[in-house]
Amino acid sequence: MANEAYVLDSSVAAKWFLRDENGLPLADELLARLLSEDLKLYAPHVMPYEVGHALRRAALAQQGIPPRMSLSAAIDSLGDLVSLPIQYVSLTGTVARRAMELALKFKYRFYDMAYVALAENMRLRWCTSDEGYASPPPGFPVQCVAQLSEVAGH
Repeated sequence: MANEAYVLDSSVAAKWFLRDENGLPLADELLARLLSEDLKLYAPHVMPYEVGHALRRAALAQQGIPPRMSLSAAIDSLGDLVSLPIQYVSLTGTVARRAMELALKFKYRFYDMAYVALAENMRLRWCTSDEGYASPPPGFPVQCVAQLSEVAGH
């Protein structure tokens, strides 16, 4: 049974399906731990929508750049994502207010701060591969942020 838990960022989940991303071994290790029940992952209810958008973009040619995956792979990948044992959490008033407070104070995207606020509310850490959060500004709740490289291998 899992004794370690995190709030999962879409940047990490997308790596499970977009096989040309950086950090694949770390993301794959996290997925293996999830599937072996060594790790419990939570995510805001919006996370599959974010990954779905990334998959859509990867499956469509853009401005002369060929697609990174087939249309059927994008469809199958999203189906695979939602079948994983990730616990999706709906936005509450408390988490929404805190996310907006963080987004306004630190000028970060609201949806990213929803992950941080959820992690803070659940007393967990947000596992992200977004390097933009590796060195957050003073006053940011750094205790709630864990880079993928920190989480994998535990």
